[in-house]
Amino acid sequence: MPEAAHVIIDSYNSLIILFEDEIQTDSWVCRSNEYFDGKTALEVMLKGVEGIHSVQSYLKNQLYQ
Repeated sequence: MPEAAHVIIDSYNSLIILFEDEIQTDSWVCRSNEYFDGKTALEVMLKGVEGIHSVQSYLKNQLYQ
């Protein structure tokens, strides 16, 4: 599996853990986020592998705070 796909799946798994509600889990990537300077996680991820890793890192930090 390409690295980017693995990271995206890992990020989605983090969302499942963070949000009990499936709608919140699925819509999170489309909501603006202060951490990403008001951009959505989707906008950040569409910038490439670095953006995908940035979103994954943010979610992991949310999980382990």
